[in-house]
Amino acid sequence: MKKLWLLLICNLLTFHIYAECVIKFRVEEYIPFTMKNAQGNWTGLFVEQAKSVIEEAGCTITYRTVPWARALVLLQEGKLDMLGQMSITEERKNFVNFIGPHYEEEIKLLIKETKSFQIEQHEDLLQLPKHIQITKGAWYGETMNRLIQDHLHKFRFNQNTQSSFEKVRFDRVSGWILPVTPGIHKLSEYQGFKYHPFVINSNPVYFGLSKTSVKPALVQKLKDSLERLKQRGEFEKILKKYE
Repeated sequence: MKKLWLLLICNLLTFHIYAECVIKFRVEEYIPFTMKNAQGNWTGLFVEQAKSVIEEAGCTITYRTVPWARALVLLQEGKLDMLGQMSITEERKNFVNFIGPHYEEEIKLLIKETKSFQIEQHEDLLQLPKHIQITKGAWYGETMNRLIQDHLHKFRFNQNTQSSFEKVRFDRVSGWILPVTPGIHKLSEYQGFKYHPFVINSNPVYFGLSKTSVKPALVQKLKDSLERLKQRGEFEKILKKYE
């Protein structure tokens, strides 16, 4: 009878741990990284990567749709558990545990296909005829972020992906600073646009886990899960789908 009770208690504890292992992951319509498919389900390069890591760890993924700047606040508060595409900064280390990297990011200026700008260094961006779109709270590298801080009047925060494309298309801004999109030639959303060859920043990006809501044991579990997937070549398979 005693063994039966011990087994029951162990089962209940296991169920309790599993039931609570739900990871809230941030999404926003941003093709091909995070997007909804025809059935209305979230998918995309970063969604598939995050889902595989979370499920490999025996947990469940749920989604919260919030803008990037708001997502950083929620991550710090523990109301969001996990973000993808995070560059490591000293400020973020205060409230984020990083695992990965999960992607090599290159940031350039998206412009109209018919445009031609002379850009050889970051300061040349200040000479463009109109404002430049950026994402609030984004990390574009030390040099670019300092330039933005010192010349904020030259930049405009984007509202959403669709309106950002439209502003570039109709010459309301000179361009939009964002990560280079894999498989751009396949995506209708990017028709009529091109990336300026000047590289604004390039670095690996990570999954960020909230220090408030994700306990150290679970951080390690997710880290181990990510490494196993990499070793099996699963991340490479996901990436190839979007090239």
